[in-house]
Amino acid sequence: MKNVFFDRETFILQPHTIQFELKLFFDPNDEIIICDVGSCEGEDSVKYFRIFPNSKIFAFEPVPQNITYIKSNFKKYNLQNFKIYETVLADCDSEIILNVSSGNQSEYKFCDWDFGNKSSSIYSPKLHTKLVNFISFENQIKVKSTTLKYIFKEESIINIDIMQLDVQGAELLVLKGAEDKINNIKVIWLEVSKVEFYEGQPLEKEVSKFMKKNGFMLIKNSLYGLQGDKLYVKTNFFGFIKCILIKIIILYRDFYLRIIERLIRLFNIILGIIN
Repeated sequence: MKNVFFDRETFILQPHTIQFELKLFFDPNDEIIICDVGSCEGEDSVKYFRIFPNSKIFAFEPVPQNITYIKSNFKKYNLQNFKIYETVLADCDSEIILNVSSGNQSEYKFCDWDFGNKSSSIYSPKLHTKLVNFISFENQIKVKSTTLKYIFKEESIINIDIMQLDVQGAELLVLKGAEDKINNIKVIWLEVSKVEFYEGQPLEKEVSKFMKKNGFMLIKNSLYGLQGDKLYVKTNFFGFIKCILIKIIILYRDFYLRIIERLIRLFNIILGIIN
């Protein structure tokens, strides 16, 4: 067994995956609205706050233990302007069943990290337990759901500047729950899947079709395997030409970064053979 130590603080203090891309659209001093949907422990909310310290952050998370982590992390990293919704975002106001995930990888047994609490879903697991064999779904809880349309009204939000969706297959339900307010979301970073990790979840092609239909341009594609993330922007907020130019910048940057990563791996392999 490997006694590897992986701690929350190290992860939280790392730059956000799309920090470079977001700075192409927003100034770090902007007073923007950020929605972190499926916030888990609030790690990404903290990362967004570090990029945009004047932002207002809305974190949505239904799992009670995760909410405890969120409150602790927000206090530890001194988030100033936020609101936590202890609920699910979906396409209706209701009470629904949440399949709660748990589990850990044996080689990381003593890590300061919860590998099992990041897969809870309103969908029942399908391929998830086969593809990620250390995760189980032994418990179910009843949670309240609401819609983005309601949040816009309740919080008097004009536009959401950045929305992160990591809700284990329910991303499309969240967006459909916005109804006409989908037109008031500028940037969306969401998880997509090519196979059904969860029973009946919308797959990548269906999500892409929905985004295109609603005027979003794909700016960054990090879907390299069965599951990954995509970055979309609403072109009418930034201008079509600007979005195209930024997309080209991101494509070239990602291409060269992948080449550098491969060269580093090759260099390390050669060093290992020599030594």
